[in-house]
Amino acid sequence: IEILRGGRGIAELVDLPVMTDPDTRMVMSMLTDVWASAYILGQSTLARLISATLVRLSLEHGNVEESAYGYVTHAITVGPVRGDYAAAYEFGWLALGVNERFGDARRRAKIYQQFHAHVNLWCRPWRTCITYAREACRSGLESGDYLYAAYGAGTEPWSAIVATQDLAQFVADYTPHVALIEKLKNRGFADSVRLILNWAKALHGSTLAPLSLSDPTLDEDEYVRRYAANPFFATIHAVARLQVCALLGTPAQALHAAQHSAGLAHQVPGTVWPVLHEFWHGIALAANMGAANAGPNTDSDQPEAWLAQLKRAQAMFEALAVHCAENFLCQAKLLSAELARIDGRHGDALALCEQVIEFAADKPLLQFEALAHELCGRLRLQSGQNGLAGMHLREAGARYRQWG
Repeated sequence: IEILRGGRGIAELVDLPVMTDPDTRMVMSMLTDVWASAYILGQSTLARLISATLVRLSLEHGNVEESAYGYVTHAITVGPVRGDYAAAYEFGWLALGVNERFGDARRRAKIYQQFHAHVNLWCRPWRTCITYAREACRSGLESGDYLYAAYGAGTEPWSAIVATQDLAQFVADYTPHVALIEKLKNRGFADSVRLILNWAKALHGSTLAPLSLSDPTLDEDEYVRRYAANPFFATIHAVARLQVCALLGTPAQALHAAQHSAGLAHQVPGTVWPVLHEFWHGIALAANMGAANAGPNTDSDQPEAWLAQLKRAQAMFEALAVHCAENFLCQAKLLSAELARIDGRHGDALALCEQVIEFAADKPLLQFEALAHELCGRLRLQSGQNGLAGMHLREAGARYRQWG
């Protein structure tokens, strides 16, 4: 692909000649139709090969309507796999431009859904993803692309639950999506939205038990059984459960959930799910490790491996924060604070948490502001500063309640 680009900028590819060969056009259409199935079934390498083939054929034979789908899905390889998030975003914008150039309403839902779920999050705030998901659903319903209309409605909550500053409002806003997706006859995505809604309800304390994702609308055990062989939908459950356990459970429960999530999250590359997994996995590992002189809070012989994993996660978020601080800077600094705490550098840990508090309060990013206050409170308690600890813990409680 790089050789075929011939030094041209990514944006320049929008003006490639129009593809005329009928056999190649047929191949482009077939590959576009099978990409989603390969990805959802966990065949991420095959999906990347399909995307690369679509791009290669476009560079060799010219652009056609399906070229936009190749460019937008190739962004998964360019960004999350190769680490060039700025170029990934350019490929996403190229896809939108090609779709606009051809006036292609029939495939608009496909392009906008992929841009929402796989591209925009790396370089623009989570909340801005929602517009593209809604356009995917709207244009899919209008053009008759009901599959991608369902995908748009089913993936919009991915960004929305990360961006929300009001969990109860999130549940109110996205409960109607279940009925729409069921009407579009996509049970998997309907069930996944139910699960995400119950994730918010669990954080709110309104599911059947503190760590449960079950309520009268969804049986968590049944969801796990139904999607055990589907890594796409199984990952959504595993990551949701990880965050709930990290925030509401014991360190041991969080670690167990993190270990389960680690076996799945890599199978949905280029989405929010591996990102959420890496952060909450890091938080779970840190919760199971004590200060430098105290040793890990576990009998496990794996603290060095855990520390290495925690450092890798911190480095990942630090690199991502260059492209969108609002989405990733708090996580980078919170994981840095935990590393400092484990190393016995409480002053550095406190300073990092205070940076998070200031940054998060300005946006606002309530969950990270709350988490930073909570860590500050624990650090102050360890130093015997009970008054300051109480102040931070009260602020943490207030922000958690505000979040919902």
